[in-house]
Amino acid sequence: MTLGVSLVILLVAVLAMAFRPLFLKKKFPNIHIGGNKALKERGITCATSQDREAQNQAKKHNYKYKIENK
Repeated sequence: MTLGVSLVILLVAVLAMAFRPLFLKKKFPNIHIGGNKALKERGITCATSQDREAQNQAKKHNYKYKIENK
């Protein structure tokens, strides 16, 4: 009995959280840092993007260094 009630409560909670995207066919809001206009204006990006950019800059720098030292 208790398990059944718990499952019903859990089902109602999941449906309540999924109501908008399932029944109204709206997209989930973009909560990623890269999708926030205010943060973009300030030049703030996510850590993954910043790390990728830093790695690309380091690769370019190392490549130039190797060419100059040949």
